[in-house]
Amino acid sequence: KCADYEPYDCGKIISNALQGPNEFHSCPFKYCDASGLNKLLEFHRVGVESRKRITELAQASSFSMACRVFFESKHATPSEDLDRSVSSFEETKQQQQLDLGQVGIHPNAYFDASRLYHAAARRKIMMGQKLLR
Repeated sequence: KCADYEPYDCGKIISNALQGPNEFHSCPFKYCDASGLNKLLEFHRVGVESRKRITELAQASSFSMACRVFFESKHATPSEDLDRSVSSFEETKQQQQLDLGQVGIHPNAYFDASRLYHAAARRKIMMGQKLLR
């Protein structure tokens, strides 16, 4: 029998049982130690200041905010300066009318917002206006 299950939101993912070795179905902001999280963020080319902020938020158990900062760092002008990066992201978000209200609350919302961002970026590039990243 096939069943269509409702996907878990971030709260349920964070509060559920621990993941085991070589399992990747949970929140990296909760389950990675500071060193592991920093390496993961570096792998994803997150700037130094953003990595520091994300790690601080994760250590303070602000997993949703860490996710949002990660999202913003991946959808903004590459920069080592978090303030400039977030500022340019905010401008882009307004231009593209992105709703980030659910980013950090549900994994599907992260996916949807990222998809909208990249679709808008492709449209601008096709129109000859290079967008961020």
